[in-house]
Amino acid sequence: MSKDKKFDPQNLYEKLMKSTNAAELPHFQRGPSDEIKVDITPDKSVAPAMFIPDPLRPGCYKAHPTTI
Repeated sequence: MSKDKKFDPQNLYEKLMKSTNAAELPHFQRGPSDEIKVDITPDKSVAPAMFIPDPLRPGCYKAHPTTI
């Protein structure tokens, strides 16, 4: 960049928000699209990097504390 042109993050943000794909749909969303809530209980009997369904609580999962 030249010295006479200062970096303007707001201008760059506005240009990114105006960009579209081939279907004329925006590339970026202005806010979060979905909120997903997951109930995870720490359990040292579960191997690290694993999530298993909790048999006592339907819809909930157990995971090693290191994984969480």
